[in-house]
Amino acid sequence: SDLLLSLPKEKLMNETLNFCYKCGECTSICPVSDSGFKPHDFIAKLSMGLANEAYAWRCLTCRTCMEVCPQGVEIPEIVRELRGENVPVAHKGIFQSLYRLDAENAPLINREEWLKKKTKEGKYSEEGDTLFFIGCLPVWDLYFEDLGFDGGEIFDSALILLNKAGIVPHVINDELCCGHDARWAGDNETFERLKELNEKKFKDLGIKRIITVCPECAKTLKQDYDLDIEINHISELLGDLSFKKMDKPLTYQDSCRMGRYLRLFDEPREILTKIGDLAEMERNREFALCCGVSAWVSCDPFSKRIRYDRLDEAERAAKGGYLVTPCQKCQIHFKCAIGEGVKDYDLEVIDLVTLAR
Repeated sequence: SDLLLSLPKEKLMNETLNFCYKCGECTSICPVSDSGFKPHDFIAKLSMGLANEAYAWRCLTCRTCMEVCPQGVEIPEIVRELRGENVPVAHKGIFQSLYRLDAENAPLINREEWLKKKTKEGKYSEEGDTLFFIGCLPVWDLYFEDLGFDGGEIFDSALILLNKAGIVPHVINDELCCGHDARWAGDNETFERLKELNEKKFKDLGIKRIITVCPECAKTLKQDYDLDIEINHISELLGDLSFKKMDKPLTYQDSCRMGRYLRLFDEPREILTKIGDLAEMERNREFALCCGVSAWVSCDPFSKRIRYDRLDEAERAAKGGYLVTPCQKCQIHFKCAIGEGVKDYDLEVIDLVTLAR
């Protein structure tokens, strides 16, 4: 079929598709299996040349299926390879437009002005071989302020914590998107361009280590770039610090890229247990429930239902306290769901570094 032939040659040459047992373990745990996307059936039809490309957009690429697949069939990567131009975008495609502008070195956001405005207590340098990669915080500050999202506070909090750990990182004001969303939305051309530009910039600056506050940036730079550079999510560097104790209950969201992709489960928990009493949700660590959407691809009734299910779990675990997430997109999605007013939640969603500062 055209769909099967559209897969890269290396995907066809290995036996990834043929490894599938059609056992249904992936479908039994898939959070969107009742939406028409049944992973084992999708792979079976793809093997026979009968797959419907539309179903590739239903997958959350959350990688939960990979935790139970006995054969290690890379379903999220197969889905990503099938995605093409007809992206069912959310937010009117504004973020897709922004990362394409970044790829042309024509960003709309004045990062230099944002850095000056948002740096309050933290300190950074304009040189050095340890780079703090800010990611899309300035962009989300602009578009999600009405939800109570504060990217500037996250940025300054991260600087404060890094300073406490003895790090005054290099920050650049002409940073470009890492390309995570372009890659997972099937826009490989834009991703490759951003990758090329960023790799050159890191080399020219003599960067030897990159620290991020965003799990998606960390995953992309670590696993999808060709870098001989140490990549750390900030939670990996804070284990020796002490933190102010608080008496509110805490629960933690294992975001998909942070957990199932980067396998960073213990590091954030070490921080949180120093701050207060951490209560786990029913589904946690490898089997944590996704926030319901990735790469701004879509926001539909299925993803919203997942979001409310997760908020219900969080409230049962930490009513009157905090739902802590290391992922800024998770925060945005949860705050959006709470703001819709479908249900009153006695719960505050907060970023890991904002809580820990």
